[in-house]
Amino acid sequence: MVDCDRELYGPPEESTLSEVETKIGKLIADNLVENGATLQLGIGAIPDSSLVAMKNHKDLGVHTELLGGGVVELIEKGVINNSKKSLMPGK
Repeated sequence: MVDCDRELYGPPEESTLSEVETKIGKLIADNLVENGATLQLGIGAIPDSSLVAMKNHKDLGVHTELLGGGVVELIEKGVINNSKKSLMPGK
């Protein structure tokens, strides 16, 4: 952890995503990501919109070298809990 006095980058609010980005994120979340899936995400509007649309998923896992605000939000809500991962479950 590094202390910082500046405002940190976070995912855009749902309202700052364009209509097209929101639709793409919903299509991804609804059609490609099942409950219990393990995610690897990059940065940008499409991953952010996909994460916003996954707020009702369950038991998601994540493997990443970048932990963005959208991932943190889903961890805090219990959506991402890593319980179903085949590699390093629960971590």
